[in-house]
Amino acid sequence: MTIAPDRPHHRPAPRAAMDWAAARTPAATLPLESRMVGDDPDWFAAAIADSTTDADVTLVCGASSVGPADGLHSALRRLSAVAHVDGVACRPGQPQVLAQRGARGIVGLPGNPYAALVAALTLVEPLLAALAGRSPAEPETAPLADALPPDDRHTRIVPVRRRHGRLRLVEGAHPGYLGAAATADAFAVVPPGWQPGDAVSLRTVP
Repeated sequence: MTIAPDRPHHRPAPRAAMDWAAARTPAATLPLESRMVGDDPDWFAAAIADSTTDADVTLVCGASSVGPADGLHSALRRLSAVAHVDGVACRPGQPQVLAQRGARGIVGLPGNPYAALVAALTLVEPLLAALAGRSPAEPETAPLADALPPDDRHTRIVPVRRRHGRLRLVEGAHPGYLGAAATADAFAVVPPGWQPGDAVSLRTVP
């Protein structure tokens, strides 16, 4: 189930979270429903609580940051949920959350569209694979020659195209825009300290 609030250091999930996920192995991943909810704390927490009665995984799109209108953390505290991941040092998509309420999972995605897609690749896809009993696929690697501004703190997820055996950046990518991602062949995981010509691992949308 997906819940969206009604308003416009890259690290993997810890072992405990993946062990919990691997213990639940449904035959298939089926979406149940989606709904829009307001910023009222009671309403927001109630919507998550209602979803976790039926859904193995609840996706909350938006409200995962720490601003005054971002209610996910407050709702998780109200529901006594355990947060396994609270922020990932990647750009975009840093304010993402992986939590557990009983045997159910709750994933908080950023509200910006491309940042939400990055969080889905970072947390949701590995979580669903673990729930289905699938081992993570070994990522493809390839050199990326195009220059990026230096960043020694964050892993960056950037859309790329394959051209004549090389990876080229897709221009125009930013957290609130999906156009660049829509025309990409894959998403390059650019680690801190990367230099042009270094190899990067690639992720694709399943």
